[in-house]
Amino acid sequence: MATALPHTIGLIYFGIYLYTHQKNTLDKQRKARKMDTGRLFGEIVKGGIPGFCMVALAMVSNCFLNSMISALGSAAVAGLGIVRKIDQLAYAVNQGVTQGMLPLVAYCYSSGRRKRMWTAVGISTAVSEGFSLLCTAISFIFSTQLIWIFIRDSETIRYGAEFLQILCLAVPIYTLTFVIIAVFQAAGRGVEPFLLSVLHKGSLDIILLFVLRQMVGTEHILWATIVSEWSQNQLR
Repeated sequence: MATALPHTIGLIYFGIYLYTHQKNTLDKQRKARKMDTGRLFGEIVKGGIPGFCMVALAMVSNCFLNSMISALGSAAVAGLGIVRKIDQLAYAVNQGVTQGMLPLVAYCYSSGRRKRMWTAVGISTAVSEGFSLLCTAISFIFSTQLIWIFIRDSETIRYGAEFLQILCLAVPIYTLTFVIIAVFQAAGRGVEPFLLSVLHKGSLDIILLFVLRQMVGTEHILWATIVSEWSQNQLR
């Protein structure tokens, strides 16, 4: 309920705002431009598919990971769940920065202002990477303390701290993935960000989960994330 109510209230507020304040403006713009609705819809879908694939395939990847980790017991699953929540902070901030960058890059690209475009990309990358490196350092050094905030069970803390020290190393790498995908989307390129999204989650990392489980055991399969992100970065 705590999650649903704010979303509902926000939806109602912006719906009323758009209807009462923007209706006339939008009608005038639509009539003046006479947009091709079909083409516009296609562009919207093409730009949104990479983001959809990244989220959907991440869920598939997490299903495989949770299934394998469950062999270690409920403490390991709980520890991984806590790590995912901590990791989500850097993920969400970096997504927000790149999504904020995207319309500016798209405008500069379409208007031919390449210097300003690359300046925006550079600043966004620097901010995202700086925040990612800070999150990585804090997570690696204070992994035990961070897990302890959420739970007091010693076995869960042990698993969580170990998992956090591994997964936090991938944060600076996948930040670059977000920036690259956003630049391709801003340029109206649909194929490249789609392929990057598929490689990011739900394909190579799942294969590596099975390989690492056979090679080094279930406790170390989270290294598949690091290897997968590094391999994708080399491809990019």
